Amino acid sequence: MEPEIAPGFGQFLRESLALLAAEAPVHLAALARALRERQVTISIADEAPVQLACDRRGLFFSEESGRSAVEVSLSSGELLRVLAGDETLEQAIVDGRVAVRGACDDVLAFDDALRAWLHGAVRSPSFGGLLRRLEAHYAAATRRESV
Repeated sequence: MEPEIAPGFGQFLRESLALLAAEAPVHLAALARALRERQVTISIADEAPVQLACDRRGLFFSEESGRSAVEVSLSSGELLRVLAGDETLEQAIVDGRVAVRGACDDVLAFDDALRAWLHGAVRSPSFGGLLRRLEAHYAAATRRESV
């Protein structure tokens, strides 16, 4: 049984992978090949970390902490800027707005997986609506925090 995913990035990632399976399966397969037997933890500020893993059966969300080959941390605002193409992930890492930890081979594999995901996302007709829902989620969270 997969772990429950709260609204926010985890839900967005789960839905985006489902979209890729339906609308860009070649890219989802490339993502899985790139990750191979790795687990990746992505932490968006103020959200529970999301752990995506891959094994011979395919991609799945994991509850196993402490075994991630790559850990990525960033703010929701930074995530949206990178997803919108307002800045590159590479520049955000160099500028210290995104933290990435892992062995070089694992980080490069994650980069390959991320690129496969992005290539599939831009080819998925439904991805724009999913991204708008994520933006609305973070905008509502920001409004709640400012009250």
